[in-house]
Amino acid sequence: MKLAAQVSIVVFGVIFFTGCGHHRDVRPGAKNTHSVTVKADDEAEGARDALRQANHYCKEFEKHAAILEENAKYTGDMDEASYKNMKKASKVAKTVSGSGIGSAGGVHGRRMRNMDPNAPSGPDLGEVTGLGGAVLDDVAGQGYTVSMRFKCE
Repeated sequence: MKLAAQVSIVVFGVIFFTGCGHHRDVRPGAKNTHSVTVKADDEAEGARDALRQANHYCKEFEKHAAILEENAKYTGDMDEASYKNMKKASKVAKTVSGSGIGSAGGVHGRRMRNMDPNAPSGPDLGEVTGLGGAVLDDVAGQGYTVSMRFKCE
């Protein structure tokens, strides 16, 4: 009996704390006016994420989100032009390395090692380039903040 109660508490806790995962940034407001603020790599991605969260929130009430106001601005730590350049360089490095979905990541380096048994082992150029792209992306962070006010209708 005691074990069943403990399991019930754990299950309830998991459901309670993960239930709002799809609209974690939504802040309910008075008079059915709510807000959501998200950080993103660019304005369009932020707007899509904010709208997705708003719609998910409203879906709980069998309604949809009606946007009242939307604002996007650059809030990164470096100047915006440098941020955009860093994001582009990161994307290029990841693409060149073959770290994308459905790619042949690192194949060139493995082929070279297979052709020359004396070739040094270790990561190949593609793997190193991909890692560099990931580091650039991480350093740049999410430079845009998108805020949205909405009602559930």
